[in-house]
Amino acid sequence: RGHQRWARGSMMRAFGLASASAWVQPWVLGVLASLGGSFLGTLGVQFRILADSMSEHQGTNGSVDKAPGIIQAIRKVQCLRAVGWLSWIIGQALGQVAILLAPATIVACVTFSSALFWNTMLAPMVLRETLTKAHCTGVTMLSVGGVVVTLVAGDAVNKFRFSPLELKELALREQFFMPTGVLIGAAFAVGARAFY
Repeated sequence: RGHQRWARGSMMRAFGLASASAWVQPWVLGVLASLGGSFLGTLGVQFRILADSMSEHQGTNGSVDKAPGIIQAIRKVQCLRAVGWLSWIIGQALGQVAILLAPATIVACVTFSSALFWNTMLAPMVLRETLTKAHCTGVTMLSVGGVVVTLVAGDAVNKFRFSPLELKELALREQFFMPTGVLIGAAFAVGARAFY
């Protein structure tokens, strides 16, 4: 039991939330981390889509002459793409923090429903897509469902605990470590390919 308090306290101190623990339960912080991660991840994906469409539209795919306007457009596209990747990576990291602070039942509902919510809200602003009544109705239904599941699952949170030793053992298992390493390597390969 002491290890559980230590793990939660060290996680909250690491993120500067030690004073918040008196009035906010860890699973609530997990929900907030999940919402923030979904927002940043969605924004990052949309920035990368925007950079790709700008690249195609302006002909900045590397086979053009190096006129000053073209160089500036290339830099803008590369900067937008880099910000998109950085935002996406931070969003994914916040998703991992959310899993540490809240049960997977809550995090899964919040993450996937909020990702669709943020995509619906940001796409008209970032990608200039049109928002229809059907989109609004679907996102409203999805959001209400996510809120209901989060509120109901919040009652079962007291049964969800990992000690630091259990987290370490989980991270060092071959079934976890190998696929995670492969996926991280693939993510870096895709990210590197985007710049070259």
